[in-house]
Amino acid sequence: MQRLYFLSLTIGISVLLGACQNNAPKATKPKEKLFIDFFVRYLSDESQLKAQASFSEGISPDESRPKQIEGGVAFQSSGMLEQNIQGKVIRYELERQGEYTGSFPFNMKDDEGQQREYLLEMSPIEDFFIKGEISKSKGMKLVVNGGLIKANEQLVLLFSDEESRAYSITLSGPAKNIEFDLSPDQTAPLRPGPGKLYLVKRQDNVEEDEEISLVSSIEYYTSAIDIEVVE
Repeated sequence: MQRLYFLSLTIGISVLLGACQNNAPKATKPKEKLFIDFFVRYLSDESQLKAQASFSEGISPDESRPKQIEGGVAFQSSGMLEQNIQGKVIRYELERQGEYTGSFPFNMKDDEGQQREYLLEMSPIEDFFIKGEISKSKGMKLVVNGGLIKANEQLVLLFSDEESRAYSITLSGPAKNIEFDLSPDQTAPLRPGPGKLYLVKRQDNVEEDEEISLVSSIEYYTSAIDIEVVE
């Protein structure tokens, strides 16, 4: 009789646990998002503009599948070339010569057939120069015309010497004025002698809501200027 009692108790507990498990709320499946990546690059020496756009759907960028946009994608009112890269990425791309406008609209239709526009904007570097000299031991002063650097922007200074050795310095926004004082610690790695310097202005943006995650970058490359580094 004792064995029957324990057997009945065990069955009762199992039934109770099974009922509790059935009544427990099920984990909700993460909602999928549309992931968008825009990139714009301008080379002032060649007056060359390049734009790229890619799209994917999933619960995260690493767990997403490439998405083809019905009707394609337009950049500054021109159709972009669609490229399927090994079935892993669908990229829309456009390259052309022209002036830097500072305004970069991407246009496409959403899944409901509605027109959508995503606008990227960044002012160019109009010109830049070194105020005084570039000194390894004293630093340097850089003046950049073309508007203040914003919080989501950077200036990258790219130096090269006669032997094509390269060195870069990154200045992050926001900036309060157009003059930048570089410390001796920043200029110490430079080698004395003649060389060249050009700047890259870069802007990065991230926007996200329940349905869309968008990242974008704009890069503006200046022409190079001749420089002389002193001790």
